Amino acid sequence: MLLRYLHILGMLLSFSMLNPSVVYAWTDPTRGTSFKEYDSLTKAIEDEDHISTRAIYRIELDELRPTQSDVGMIEVHTRENKIERRDEDELLKYFLKGDDGKGKLAKIVIGPRNQIWLVDGHHLARAFYDLEYKFLLAKVVGNFSNLTDEDFEELLVKKKWTWLQRWPKGATRPVQLKVSELPKSIGGLRNDPFRSLAWAVKAEGGFKESKEPYQQFYWSDFFREYITEAELNRDWDGSVQKALRLAWSEEARKRKLPGYIPGPVPLCKRSLKKHG
Repeated sequence: MLLRYLHILGMLLSFSMLNPSVVYAWTDPTRGTSFKEYDSLTKAIEDEDHISTRAIYRIELDELRPTQSDVGMIEVHTRENKIERRDEDELLKYFLKGDDGKGKLAKIVIGPRNQIWLVDGHHLARAFYDLEYKFLLAKVVGNFSNLTDEDFEELLVKKKWTWLQRWPKGATRPVQLKVSELPKSIGGLRNDPFRSLAWAVKAEGGFKESKEPYQQFYWSDFFREYITEAELNRDWDGSVQKALRLAWSEEARKRKLPGYIPGPVPLCKRSLKKHG
């Protein structure tokens, strides 16, 4: 019996060495001691502690409310691949410094009834959610728990902390939402393939980073005018190349899309044709 047990154990160890993801699937690095060094925002709220905008807090993903309805799932999956094999210390370093020297801390606000709203970091949060991680680290931008729902929604819109537009599948125009109509959890965020397209075009140098909130949603709406969803699903690589030409076009410049950069002259002079 002992020999059989050792044989099975040896097989499991060998399998885990060949498949590191198996080992990582057994652990959640956000539950480790390094993350526990950061105060729980929920507990701070319950204890009526002072909420600092300089401190870093540990926040449960299940308690986060999104301020947009959609994400680009290709970007989410790319982020998952970047973080799923990092141990506790590596993941903590990723939050604090990222891979490029820029931290990946989420940004949140506290709204009416002490609900915690995510205003920046939806794709990373969704990646953590899909990996079944429990916590993420974030900074509090502001505490507006004393506001009414109406005043809080007005504040989110004024500060550009929410994107209240959603494209139903096959629709020719977007639907305007209210904050109360947004998904109630990070898991409720829907996939928008055009948001993935905008992310891919930016990664290819189609436009540059901008301080404009929700920058890539502006670009995704622009690309929708010239690329159909069927075309996007049928030929992803071709759609990215087409969107690159659109991003460098004179039309994109005229619209003052955030982060516009002029592209190669031969591409910029090509004519644009809308579908529909």
